[in-house]
Amino acid sequence: MTTTPPEPSSSPPLVREPNRRRGYAIAAGAGVLATLLLAGLVYTIMGWVGGRDEPAPAAAPAVEGPVAPEWASEQELSSAPMLLFPNAVSFPHALTAETAGPPITLPPPGRVVGVRVPDSFPATPEGAVAQLAAMTQAGMLGGDPADYARAHDSMTEATDGPRGDGSFLAHQLTSFRKSAGLPARGPKPGMSITWTPAEALVKGTVGDRFVVVCVLGEFTFDFKGQVVSGGMGDCQAMRRVQAADGTEQWRIARAPHAAQAPSPWPGTAEAVAAGYRAIAR
Repeated sequence: MTTTPPEPSSSPPLVREPNRRRGYAIAAGAGVLATLLLAGLVYTIMGWVGGRDEPAPAAAPAVEGPVAPEWASEQELSSAPMLLFPNAVSFPHALTAETAGPPITLPPPGRVVGVRVPDSFPATPEGAVAQLAAMTQAGMLGGDPADYARAHDSMTEATDGPRGDGSFLAHQLTSFRKSAGLPARGPKPGMSITWTPAEALVKGTVGDRFVVVCVLGEFTFDFKGQVVSGGMGDCQAMRRVQAADGTEQWRIARAPHAAQAPSPWPGTAEAVAAGYRAIAR
């Protein structure tokens, strides 16, 4: 098992004002509904960072025989805890010029037509990061937990693997919609929800077909021009497998499950401390 430790730079910190559109202040005169929606999102983002109400992952299947030593290494890597932070760290705040290492360059997908999520990324850790980022971005668009579950399930290693409707992000989207007074499913006039990948890290690898990767993005909720943003991360154990169509693909491993991801605001000192590096394409 190999791990990829962060390599902090010695450059001085650079403090910049966060993008005003990314802030979470409510404009004067906003309607009651907009206020309630924004308050609901704040509550939910706080839960992402603190891990409130995270569903317990399914039990990992028993592994016997000669693969057991490799399985043990995969389990150790996946379950190793990540650095977590106070809730407020998720919101936009001062950025830093320090880094945890050079940018991670994400390769383009080899296939975008005829699939729910772009796939056919290279058999490299960076390819696994790109696959997870593509899945998360596609699944989070619109903030519908059912859409996220379908994107997640299209990327799982096997039909008996972890289900998207029981995943952490689907659970949080459901809680967000309930807290904000939104319909449980579907769009709402004037509402836009996006997740844009900004940073990533490679937690480690076991052999050349198993890697645990994390992506960190900016989750943005816009209701009729009133905008709330927060950092949201996700970690997944990814395995290189042969798909049903015969192609080699990165898929979310049936087991073991990765520990919860840190969710700081991208570009901050906390993101650097967690080991996140900027994404380049």
